[in-house]
Amino acid sequence: MSKRWQKVFLCFLALGIITAAALSAPGQTQVQSQKERLRLRELSAPPAIKQALASMRKEIQQKGLRYKVGYTKALDKPKTKLLGDVDDPKLTPAWRRAVNERSVKLLNIDLEARTVALKANPALRAKLPELRLPVCSATYKAFNWRDLGKVTPVQEQDCNNCWAFAAAGAYEASCLLRNGVTLDISEQYINDCAQTDAGEDAGSCSGGLAAKALEHMVREGNVSEATTPYTATNQGCTSPATPLDALAWGFVDPSVEHPTTQQIKQAICTYGPVATRMRIVSDNFYAYAEGVYSEEVASDTSGGGHAVVLVGWDDDRGAWLMKNSWDEDWGEEGYCWIAYGSNRIGRQTSWVRAESAFYALPLNYKLQLRAIPLKKKS
Repeated sequence: MSKRWQKVFLCFLALGIITAAALSAPGQTQVQSQKERLRLRELSAPPAIKQALASMRKEIQQKGLRYKVGYTKALDKPKTKLLGDVDDPKLTPAWRRAVNERSVKLLNIDLEARTVALKANPALRAKLPELRLPVCSATYKAFNWRDLGKVTPVQEQDCNNCWAFAAAGAYEASCLLRNGVTLDISEQYINDCAQTDAGEDAGSCSGGLAAKALEHMVREGNVSEATTPYTATNQGCTSPATPLDALAWGFVDPSVEHPTTQQIKQAICTYGPVATRMRIVSDNFYAYAEGVYSEEVASDTSGGGHAVVLVGWDDDRGAWLMKNSWDEDWGEEGYCWIAYGSNRIGRQTSWVRAESAFYALPLNYKLQLRAIPLKKKS
């Protein structure tokens, strides 16, 4: 090859490399990893944030902890927008046992209705998503519903109503398991309208309890996000029609504050993702980026209260897979591996079961639930 053609060849080769690089750049930016996003955010972070992260990393290294931190959006928010789980002394063991006693009756009504429907239409068996789910056993070393596509997208709370997001997340997952349908229900409706059977507010942007929200969702139902969009403010209840019904809800173990790890695993298998309570003391949690988070918390009143959803577990990690409500910028795309027993997690863990869309419940089911009239929330 002559020198002239060598130059032409090299020129075209260089042009091709440049063109390929130019074409690939936008794609690389679009699929930019979460780690890279956090890294780039930190480069332009305020000095106070950089100093706080440096202090956290020093502590993590000194204590030999198994997680990493980064400049998440949660670090920029006041804690009044990130938490919201508050105690209520009326949630006694006796009250919790009464909830579970009723839930057994409601579940039996549902089971009988399904049996009748299958007897009348045997072909229905092949259509029921809940009869075609992967096998889950509390004896498995690892299992989670997220990897099986049975958990809805991570949301972002912007006031102290984590309790509403925890209740919504558990219900949405149950809808996927029972009906094969992905719903986005309204946390705003729960915030503004949810009441207990006794007519007390379930909560607001100042805090509440997922258990109280579930009580309302079984009795009254819920609406879609499109019907009542999230505003992160306290609004008056518009009392819309509530077509998204929950069948029943209950506690994993009503007799104790903290069910065992094995009991929670069994509930995740039986009912799907469950709502639970935890406490947060260290600011490290707000900056969590990946790994197995662990923090010793002295009591159920230490720090701030938070409500989340447990979607699975991994014994090799010694941790739950937890779905948070702080957007996908936080943690591992919105999730956290949190060590068993860490942060008092698991307190008063509760499950919910959505109504089936494939068969009807008898009239007496609704009559039982509406025996106590709902008082309008002011």
